[in-house]
Amino acid sequence: MKKTLITVFAMSLGSLFCLAEEKTAVPEEKTAVQDQPAAQEAPKLDLANAFPEEEVVSKMNMERVQVYTYMMNHQFVDLQKKLEAFLGKPWTKSGDKDSLAEAMKGAQEQVEAAGMKILGFAIYEDVKNPLSSVILMQMSIPAGAGLDDSKTMVTLTYSSR
Repeated sequence: MKKTLITVFAMSLGSLFCLAEEKTAVPEEKTAVQDQPAAQEAPKLDLANAFPEEEVVSKMNMERVQVYTYMMNHQFVDLQKKLEAFLGKPWTKSGDKDSLAEAMKGAQEQVEAAGMKILGFAIYEDVKNPLSSVILMQMSIPAGAGLDDSKTMVTLTYSSR
C-alpha cells in the first residue's frame, strides 16, 4: 500500500510538471528549416543511471516523460551535485525565476495536499535542446505514513519534446 501511494503521487507530480511546462512553453514560429526532418535526433536521457547506487522505489516511462522516485537520506545540495555530474555540460540549472516560481507553486500545492513539504526543487535545461528538462525535487515524508522518517522522497522527472 505504501509503495502504491508513493507511485501514484510521483506519477501525478510528473504529469503536473509536464502540464506546467506545456503551458509555459513559448510557441515557436515555423521556418523552412524547422519543416525539414532533423539530420540527427538528440539522444534520449536515461534517468535510470542518475543515482545508480540508490534503489528506485517507482518509475514511469512514457514516450516523452520519465519519472523516477527514490527514498534517500541525502542533502539536496549533494543530490544536485550528483545529478549535475550525471547530466554533464550540455545541461544547465534554470535561472528563469518566474518559471521556477510557477512550477514550484503548482508542485507545492500538490505536495502540501499529501501532507508533505518540498525540501529542494531545481530545474535543469538541455542547452542543445531547450525543450528538454529535468526536474529534481526532494520532499519530506508525510507524518504517520509508516515510512522511515530519516529518509526523504526524491523525484526526478525528465521531459523531452
